[in-house]
Amino acid sequence: MARDDTNTSISEASLPDMIAELNSVLVPDEEIAQIHEFARILKEAKAERDAEHARTQEKLDRLRESVNELRESSTRAAADWHSLEAHQSHMKQMEDEKFDLAKKINEQEAALSVLETEIEDLRKESDAVENWDIEQEVGMDRSALALQLFRGMGFLPFEDGNDANAPITSLLVHSKRRNVAVSIDIDDQSINQKKLSRFDLAEQLWAAESFFILEQPKLHAISKDAIALHGNNTDGIFDHILTELRKDPKIGPTINRNSFRDASEWVFNNAGGAMGSMYIIHASITEYLIFFGTPIGTEGHTGRHTANDYFHILYGEQQAFGAGDLVAAHYPAGHMHYLPRGVVRQYMMPETGCWALELAQGTLMYLT
Repeated sequence: MARDDTNTSISEASLPDMIAELNSVLVPDEEIAQIHEFARILKEAKAERDAEHARTQEKLDRLRESVNELRESSTRAAADWHSLEAHQSHMKQMEDEKFDLAKKINEQEAALSVLETEIEDLRKESDAVENWDIEQEVGMDRSALALQLFRGMGFLPFEDGNDANAPITSLLVHSKRRNVAVSIDIDDQSINQKKLSRFDLAEQLWAAESFFILEQPKLHAISKDAIALHGNNTDGIFDHILTELRKDPKIGPTINRNSFRDASEWVFNNAGGAMGSMYIIHASITEYLIFFGTPIGTEGHTGRHTANDYFHILYGEQQAFGAGDLVAAHYPAGHMHYLPRGVVRQYMMPETGCWALELAQGTLMYLT
């Protein structure tokens, strides 16, 4: 059947009219601009999608690396795996070690119990010895005990003659520290000729036996160094002095091991109407070394010492005078107030405070 093209055919005569109509509707420049804009938008969208894809891929790579690292760290090599028999053997070994350790602990506890029992027995023996009245036990009088004590300290008496009741005329003083022996006459004739008091004689004996281990010039030098380094810082001065004393192999072992910063190491001292606080650094029957002073001031009587006293001022000032002195002597920080044996003075520490390093050497058993 032939197709009827009557309605669809366009005559050439109508084409110009149709083209003119289309030209009136279309705007070529705008259409081209829109096409370019669409192309630009598509290109930017593609670039953004590619960048997002790259970032996502980078994250996936990092995650993959992390997963691999975790897998490697959490997975033991085949060589680390043990068989059931090996595991059981290892557990048995650990049980055996545990049993041996428990056995040793029991043995140590038993040994500790024995030692504690021995310590308690020794403590009881020590208490018994302290309560033992030797005079009543051996029938020894106090003079014999004193003689035995002084012999133990290095004083060997010599009598005038072989008579048991003969007076002692001399003492051989043996100094273990210096490994020497000195003979000192103590008979009445020798003492009267030399015009010695009993305190003078005692000082000779202590010095010969080397009972003095502290040296006043050295203490004065240490005190001045401490003041130069720490000024008015009393805590620093005390610490410096003690540190230097503990370095001395002769003095160090005899120095108080407890800290001066421990309040329980300080005690009040009331003497001659004066009151202060003191920390004992060293003490024996022939000498003592202390920190003494007060932050609020005091004044009173020095006391009548049977030992020579060296008062090294560390902080503040001390004033003193003897009977008949019309002007007081002043002793500021870095100076020393020397009080010879038997000399009496009045002294004062002002309300601004004063601290000192005090050394006494002599017969302290008769100190009043």
